[in-house]
Amino acid sequence: MTAHPAAKSMSEQSQDQASLSLEVLLNIAKQAIASECDIKPEDVRVDEDGDIGYDICGSAVVFVGPSIDPPAFNFKSQLLANVEDKPQVYTLINEINIDIPLGQLFYSEGDIYFFYRLLVDNPTPALVSAVLGVAIEAADRYDDRLKNLLGGERYIETTDDEVEV
Repeated sequence: MTAHPAAKSMSEQSQDQASLSLEVLLNIAKQAIASECDIKPEDVRVDEDGDIGYDICGSAVVFVGPSIDPPAFNFKSQLLANVEDKPQVYTLINEINIDIPLGQLFYSEGDIYFFYRLLVDNPTPALVSAVLGVAIEAADRYDDRLKNLLGGERYIETTDDEVEV
């Protein structure tokens, strides 16, 4: 009986994961952001936590950052701040978590966050870009919905005289 061509032994998987250093994963994330923003990867800014922020003119910013144990990309966004702790918060978050295409929302100390961990064996910038696109769309959609229902402040607030195109 022969193994499926996609099947790898445990030692091959360990070798693949060992080659996915934090630097390699960060470079993949930088390439993904660079292609989305039409800039060079070396021009992508990385914050002190090793995360890269991305937004597309909405009210949300999604940060993507690598982790190595296990190899993964973490996508996170603070959707709202200063939200009053009440049962409606948990009900709405649960409803959204059922509906959201990937990731999950959670509430902590007055803030609502989006989080998704993409475990990787063979990551590519295209994969990171695809997940980033879904994550930013979800964050931008749900921060607006939650703000309308719960109040609080979005990560990026728009004023009434700003026009979104």
